Amino acid sequence: MIIVGLAGLSGSGKTTMAKTLSKSFDSEIIHVDDIVKQIAFDNKLSAVLSKALGIKVLNESGNLSGNYLFGFICGHMIHILPLSVPALQILDKKVNDIIKNSNKQIAIVDFKHLPMMTIWDKCDIKCLITADEKVRFEHIAGRSESAEYATVKSKETFNYKKYKFDMVLQNNDSQTLNDSVKLLSDKINTLIPAASPLSQI
Repeated sequence: MIIVGLAGLSGSGKTTMAKTLSKSFDSEIIHVDDIVKQIAFDNKLSAVLSKALGIKVLNESGNLSGNYLFGFICGHMIHILPLSVPALQILDKKVNDIIKNSNKQIAIVDFKHLPMMTIWDKCDIKCLITADEKVRFEHIAGRSESAEYATVKSKETFNYKKYKFDMVLQNNDSQTLNDSVKLLSDKINTLIPAASPLSQI
């Protein structure tokens, strides 16, 4: 299986890139944020998060207490968990389990903190997805009920300079997205045996 890793700040277009690629390749898409959400609903971890944050993570209905809190957990989970909770190891195991049980030819894994995970070393193609802050704000605002949340998330930073990437792709508009998908698709096709019946973009 070919593993494609997509890293980038919130709103940079990792999910969009993954979904677009999946239209042309037999792919297993793994959004690590979705795994974080599943973990957040685990009673034991929810209790740890509640204690670490000093607030109640789940309400009486068992739901996360607001979109902003969920975004906070997704973006900062690995920083707020006590050392006794190996957050990255948990995420790595779940990602590896999905890949191990998949019969797809390609796995596309996306996560802001992906370079910090051990799965990063297993990626055949390591990509950084970038977008201007204004564009990222618009992307985040489009999927969030809170402008405050979108503002905070669009201004976040992460030091990607210390990690090695095979490709740095832009996603500022539909044209740069299409161009980036084409470049990445071409790269993927160089790793696929010629006999593989995969479509081209």
